[in-house]
Amino acid sequence: MFDKIKFQKFVTNKEFLADSYTAFINKIGLTANDQYLTQSTEVVLDFPFKDCILEGGQTKEKKQERQEIFWNQTLASDEIDLLREPKVFTNWKRYDKDGEKLVKNLDKEHDGTLKDNLIIKGNNLIALHSIKKIYSGKVKLIYIDPPYNTGNDGFRYNDNFKRPTWLTFMKNRLEIARKLLSDDGIIAVHIDDNEQAYLKVLMDEIFSEFDDNFVNQFIWINKLAGRQTQKIGAVTTKEYLLLYAKNVKNINQFRIEKEIAKSLMPDAYKNKNKMPDEKADDRRTITRKGKGAKPQYDVKTDDRGTYITQSELQNGNYKEFNEKTRPNLVFDIFYNPNDNRVQTGEMGEKLPSGFIRIPPKKTSKGPNKFYVWRWGRSKVESDSFDLEFLEKGGEWKVFTKKRNFQTTALKDIITNIPTSRGSNHLANIGMENTFSHSKPEELPYIFIKSITDQSDIILDFFLGSGTTATAAHKMRRRYIGIEQMDYIENVAVKRLKEVIRGEPYGVSETLKWKGGGSFVYCKLAENMQNYKNKIIRADDAKANLIYKELKKSPYVSYQVKFQEISDQQFEKLTLMDKRKTLNSILDQNMLYVDYSERDDEDFQIQEIDKKITEQFYNE
Repeated sequence: MFDKIKFQKFVTNKEFLADSYTAFINKIGLTANDQYLTQSTEVVLDFPFKDCILEGGQTKEKKQERQEIFWNQTLASDEIDLLREPKVFTNWKRYDKDGEKLVKNLDKEHDGTLKDNLIIKGNNLIALHSIKKIYSGKVKLIYIDPPYNTGNDGFRYNDNFKRPTWLTFMKNRLEIARKLLSDDGIIAVHIDDNEQAYLKVLMDEIFSEFDDNFVNQFIWINKLAGRQTQKIGAVTTKEYLLLYAKNVKNINQFRIEKEIAKSLMPDAYKNKNKMPDEKADDRRTITRKGKGAKPQYDVKTDDRGTYITQSELQNGNYKEFNEKTRPNLVFDIFYNPNDNRVQTGEMGEKLPSGFIRIPPKKTSKGPNKFYVWRWGRSKVESDSFDLEFLEKGGEWKVFTKKRNFQTTALKDIITNIPTSRGSNHLANIGMENTFSHSKPEELPYIFIKSITDQSDIILDFFLGSGTTATAAHKMRRRYIGIEQMDYIENVAVKRLKEVIRGEPYGVSETLKWKGGGSFVYCKLAENMQNYKNKIIRADDAKANLIYKELKKSPYVSYQVKFQEISDQQFEKLTLMDKRKTLNSILDQNMLYVDYSERDDEDFQIQEIDKKITEQFYNE
């Protein structure tokens, strides 16, 4: 008879991949870019299974922790290639103000991305690889709140490699995430003290291969009273957000409207002065009053928006910046008042026809003759739209246009937004106790507001309660959310439906949100039915063949050791026990249908799902 106790001791024969690879690495001593430790000049974070792929997943298994496979590119390239193949999407639905509808066609932008928002149920690593053909290089902001590796966050580990398992899990996902970012894209990752230091070094490696693309580490004071249950040391009051750029050279300063900053975080922005809005005439006056009042400024409008002229292009710090220390910033500016054309030239160079000459200001303060410009020649010519040329007292002067005079630079500390706001928000919409530690909408709002525009795409592949998606929806950004857990429909999807109805909480008041919009929901098609159908129909001979087939398949439970039961032993089982054994071998969580297998009748993919999936992948 079938020995259930013996069978429960099985672990997949592919476990040797991790041990073999680790031994291989230890033997040759390679750690970074195929170099020996003694040859490498880099500082790297090294850990077991670093160069492996962990399919991974978040589960709620309580009786037994899931035994994961660490696939290595050299030893298991076929399995990795299969994992990265695009998958079939099924159960397509669209939600809008009229309720739930079946999706019959997808509306797409000219670049192939969906016009609608997208929520996907399935393993996030596999889902990310499935959307990469369409969304690579097109995501402006990735905002994620991954498991913190606290031991209490619903993430199950290989006991022998708790931190390495988590780091491998994160590394695999961050690598594909980087490919999805646009050239001016940003990724923001929530984390706490458990893994902040390790994650920082890991992200340095992934995002700063050629340039240092680290942007900021934000500190979020999430509970000023602290976690009073903490038994040692000081109580914890904070978490972090690590921000990295795809290419830091394309990133601008993070700015936010002063009044919004003051309303969200008064402790950090209490000294910021109120400025007028942009709804008045093309030209009006700002007058500051009180102690230390500044002169009045005219608010003007050009084809790029409103601005004030506040500072001259001349650098006033003669001691540090003069023709000796910055000779490249001493040149003539040529300006044509008739058509606003701007050129530059060497001092005393022949004046072009129709232009006036504006030399740098002379000085008598030191041995050198001139102040210098704050901009170089190329910037003066390329960004002349941000220069204002004014004639005062028969002398022409050059001013810079200040366009963001109503905003302030974002600070790297977040205050006055306690984590309790997230829980209270869910309770207010009838979802109390549905999700632990939901983040407040104000958190993603700050970064979405500072980094993105309405045409940009935002991605959250640890969707959880859907906070990033709900904030993005209210801000009229396009978004993609990915979540594996079964609660997705009862939490994130349900919450987004409340947003469409116009729920008034979170950032709704700030945005004057009244409801509307839509999103599309789908699932990665599970691959289980194929083998279940075969097993149900199998006779003894077919069952034996399926067993041999599964020995070579990645679609098996990670708890099976095929080497402990031979083909001959399996063949001696009764047909019923063979079927039980085969069903036990199958992985119940990670079986998804490859897009290339969508027409296989065993998978029973509906025609409408085939059609919509084909539309998704075809630009």
